[in-house]
Amino acid sequence: GTHSDIHARKEQREAQRRQADLLDSVLANIPIGVSIATAAGELEYVNDFMVRTLGWSAEELRRPETWAEVY
Repeated sequence: GTHSDIHARKEQREAQRRQADLLDSVLANIPIGVSIATAAGELEYVNDFMVRTLGWSAEELRRPETWAEVY
């Protein structure tokens, strides 16, 4: 009934949270630069390795004018 539906949804949300936490951990610790961009080319995510490697802050890397300097 309703109790089992609520319990199943809670378990599903918890499993999704664990998967998101795992992905966040992998992306944060992988020894390669990773960025995630929208279809329009706007960066939504830049990992710490990419920040350290390129020498710009994550905020700077999200600005199109930063990439204009690179290319």
